[in-house]
Amino acid sequence: MRTIIRTILASAVCMIAASCLKDASFESGKQNLSEPLTISTETQTKTSLNGSEVHWSSDDVVAIFDNSNTKNRFQAVSTNGNNAEFSGEVTSGTTMIYAVYPYDLANSANGSILNVTIPVEQSSKEGSFAEEHNISVAKAVKTPGVEAVEGITFKNVCALLKFTVPAYLTDVTKVTLSSNSVIAGDMVIDYSEENPTCTMSAEGSKSIYMTGSYAAGSTFWFVLAPVTLDGINVNVETSKGTYSMSSDTQFEMTAGNYRNLGTLELKKVQVTSATAAHTYSEGVLTGTQVNVNLGIDQTTASYITAVSLQIKNAEGTVLRTLTLDSTAESVVMPAEGSWPYLPKGDYTISGAYTLSGVTEKAIEDITFSVTESPVFEITATTPYTSYDKYLAGDAAGANSLDGSTIYNVGATVSVSDAILNNANYPSLSITDNDAQVSTGNLTGRSWGKHTIKASYTLDGVTASSEASVDVTGLPYSHTFYDNEDSTKSTWTCKSIRYTISKCAIFYDGTYGYMFSPKFNIPSSGAKISYTIGARFYMPKISNASKETCELYVGATSDNTTPTTTNKHTFKGSNSTNSSYDSCAGNLDLSAGTPYVSLDSNDKNYSTTLNVPEYLWLHNISIKYRN
Repeated sequence: MRTIIRTILASAVCMIAASCLKDASFESGKQNLSEPLTISTETQTKTSLNGSEVHWSSDDVVAIFDNSNTKNRFQAVSTNGNNAEFSGEVTSGTTMIYAVYPYDLANSANGSILNVTIPVEQSSKEGSFAEEHNISVAKAVKTPGVEAVEGITFKNVCALLKFTVPAYLTDVTKVTLSSNSVIAGDMVIDYSEENPTCTMSAEGSKSIYMTGSYAAGSTFWFVLAPVTLDGINVNVETSKGTYSMSSDTQFEMTAGNYRNLGTLELKKVQVTSATAAHTYSEGVLTGTQVNVNLGIDQTTASYITAVSLQIKNAEGTVLRTLTLDSTAESVVMPAEGSWPYLPKGDYTISGAYTLSGVTEKAIEDITFSVTESPVFEITATTPYTSYDKYLAGDAAGANSLDGSTIYNVGATVSVSDAILNNANYPSLSITDNDAQVSTGNLTGRSWGKHTIKASYTLDGVTASSEASVDVTGLPYSHTFYDNEDSTKSTWTCKSIRYTISKCAIFYDGTYGYMFSPKFNIPSSGAKISYTIGARFYMPKISNASKETCELYVGATSDNTTPTTTNKHTFKGSNSTNSSYDSCAGNLDLSAGTPYVSLDSNDKNYSTTLNVPEYLWLHNISIKYRN
């Protein structure tokens, strides 16, 4: 015979984390031939998780096993928050009942041995676990003829594992939890003692999964057996691929508790290696290329919308950046930007990548070193002076140049302009007798030998080239007229008198002489020609042109004793203006005779004048001759 129990008041204690509870109470109605029964507990919530209550619902069903091990269905007939009434029937004369929630997961019973099934395919619930998968059990003694059974308490026999998928995964369709241990399938519960113990069937499943269409950032709760997990693996399937999270950590899953794995991120992008090599184009150093190898999981790559990389030196200065919209595993950071060349030393590559255009993740720093020295050459241009043209037999070309200028000073280095003209690197050095100069034509050079040196130093490597030239001072010209200060500062003058702006080398019976500046004449010597403008002034003499005065020109070894190599005769003139006569001649200058001397030591006239007469100089021009 079976006893019909009309009403059950139910609540249950679910020992999940911080007081996740499920309670039940049962109450029998009165019918003919029935044995009234009421089962009740203290008022408790059905479940509670992190302050969020889940109450009994009208479709909740529990399984009650009676003395005949019959599985009886007890349906909620009324619910009021954390209280409920269930209706069902048990075999008449039942003295011990075992309850299993939920009904569908209870298979059979043999006294205190209960057989249940933890689902392999489970479902997700927003903000909590799906209680229809979380098995709890209760037991109570029923006294025949006593209407009520009080103090019944449900106890959880499963454990929960919680994790969240990242917000940038907007298209999750399946999540699978796997382990080396059996975590789902048939489970035997021994409830002979105060607390139930559980044993999983060896044929059970080592994985549990959920399928559906899940929102970005969804949290999943898996109900599994209370076992020790020797590592787990979580596979998350999306429309773009599957990514996995594995852990070898041993997890102790206990009944009535849960473990939170947090957010399961996609596998991180890593810089696995970086190497640097200097680059050359047709022998010209162009910089340093850095080859970066990235470790990018295929699924991660499908969500990446941008990758950025930076190279920093030891001081933390950013030297180079690169932004990519692709996810190639091999990336070249070319020799570009303000630091195309990387000097020897240690560097750091850092970076970040963006997932689904919204979430940025950092790339862990990795260091690399530049150990290679640069290779380059320097080639100085060929500097020249007027003397070089003269030695080449081109006197006309030599005379077209300035006697104090070095022409064509410069150098070429087999280093790109992006490095040479970059303030981050040393500049090309050009020196003239160790004094820093610029490239091009060097004017105003002293007369003598000059060593032009070009050098370039980069990263501890120096290349240099040098050449020597002679600045002779030739061709040369000087104006004596109205130029007293310059004449006396550059020429050595003896008994020279300026009168009415005129440079008188002979004045009223006083004979003078003068010496040019010292020309730099190399050992090969220099043949020169000269032109002198001068006039023998004889005032108030009508036949002055019949009178003459001599000017001697020579090459001397010093500026103390003039020579009389060439004699030039000037006729007298009573003109008072600045016009002049000219004479011309040739000389051979040498290293031993680098001066030109002018001397007036003779005159030929018979008239005695009452006013001074003088030979005055207007200008001199000295040029090379072949």
